[in-house]
Amino acid sequence: MKTPTQPKLGLSSASFRRLVGRYLKTPTLEFYATCAPGFESVLATEIDRLPYVTNSSVQHGGATFFGSLETMYHANLRLRTANLILLRLARFLAQSHPMLYDRAGKLPWELHLANQPSFNIKVTTKASKLRYTKQIRKTLSAAIRRRLSRYGMDVKYDPRAKLTFNIRFFQDRCTVSLNTSGDRLYLRGYRTGTGTAPIRATTAAAVITQAVKTSPDLIYDPFCGSGTLVFEAALAADKKPPGISRTFAFQDAPYYSKATWDHICRLVNSEQRPDTVALFGSDINPEAVPDLTNTIDNLNLKNVPSFWCADALNIDLRDLRRHAQTPLIITNLPYGTRFGPPSSAKRLVKKFCDHLMTFGAGWSYAIITKHPEVFQDKQVPVSGATRFSNGGITVSLLTGQILNDSGVPS
Repeated sequence: MKTPTQPKLGLSSASFRRLVGRYLKTPTLEFYATCAPGFESVLATEIDRLPYVTNSSVQHGGATFFGSLETMYHANLRLRTANLILLRLARFLAQSHPMLYDRAGKLPWELHLANQPSFNIKVTTKASKLRYTKQIRKTLSAAIRRRLSRYGMDVKYDPRAKLTFNIRFFQDRCTVSLNTSGDRLYLRGYRTGTGTAPIRATTAAAVITQAVKTSPDLIYDPFCGSGTLVFEAALAADKKPPGISRTFAFQDAPYYSKATWDHICRLVNSEQRPDTVALFGSDINPEAVPDLTNTIDNLNLKNVPSFWCADALNIDLRDLRRHAQTPLIITNLPYGTRFGPPSSAKRLVKKFCDHLMTFGAGWSYAIITKHPEVFQDKQVPVSGATRFSNGGITVSLLTGQILNDSGVPS
């Protein structure tokens, strides 16, 4: 790794190199990746495949893992189902503002802010004596500025700062983390437009990972909206890292190495061994299927998806799968305020289940729905169900396969 960026604000170069040098040699930095609740095990499986990970464990809404700074680079670049990668910096008891000021003032904030004019702080608190986030932020800002003043650094709180520290209080315990991702990871950077209420890209990736146990040769989303499920399926089939089109907050940290980052990106690109799969999406709303050419071009895909405007209930699934051996329907059936009254959404689910049972022999499916009971009522074979929250609404991911009259795929 090259010599880290030298500070601009008064910390001597020699002292800074010693401080960062020790930090870079720490082999067991702690990280926490967040995800949509319900998909923690999918995320943990992804994490275990990252280079240099020494340990991982699942918690509600995410997973903890340990590794080096390079692990952080890989996590932000490669993880498809993570929403955010946090670098854990400290945990301590803080039952009063003087206690918080004292203990926060002992943390080495200079390692992360030596080349920055400002920092941001985001606070959450639950079941703690310190409850007022604005006052907590003021106390932390004062502690950080006092610590950095030792090195002649004048770094100020600014909600627009490039680096953000996430502060979480729970039962009087303060956890300090650095947001290494910046914008949440479902903002992939390839999107040029979105339809109404699109599913988050990271949730779509988790759904695809959960659903695709074998390699389908055709994937179709009959309620594609802005195409997120199809695009994430294309990225997965191409083996393209989801973070390749964007930047991350850690690239503004003083210990960021562009040479290391470029090397990792070249390495990941050289590992790509794309699968071959036909990708299709359709939607009844012409405004929900805009011209996606620019998005497709931005992704530079080997497996290029096709989109068109159509009523899902009029699509002959037999014709669509005529030359496919292992076709997969993967879709997010409409629900919530974007579709009107719940009764309307439920009627659509019933009609689609009928359509699937009539024309869908041989198709596997992975369907997100708010009405899983309809699948049972319509005797649609379900082999797996995962409950999760999408946009604050509890839904189910149902998976299965439609068989012909002989009990086997057509």
